[in-house]
Amino acid sequence: LAIARSAHNALLPAFTDALRHVAIQTMTAGGKIATPDEWAQIQRHHENLVAAIKAKDVDGSRNAMLQHFRSALQRFGRASPAAAAL
Repeated sequence: LAIARSAHNALLPAFTDALRHVAIQTMTAGGKIATPDEWAQIQRHHENLVAAIKAKDVDGSRNAMLQHFRSALQRFGRASPAAAAL
């Protein structure tokens, strides 16, 4: 959430927290939110985002975050009906 808060966009932390909430609900209910390959992809998304932020690459940061969110929504949609509300 720290990265989302630092974006100075009031919606981003709320959206990020909603995604976290769905992930936690899904995992708590015994659901699987990602395959081993998808976990590796999630790690790459995080690394790409951090690299873009360190490089002060605004467009790269935005694109990395959008790619990460799109991927997360796709996974959550498969794993949890609660994701449909997002």
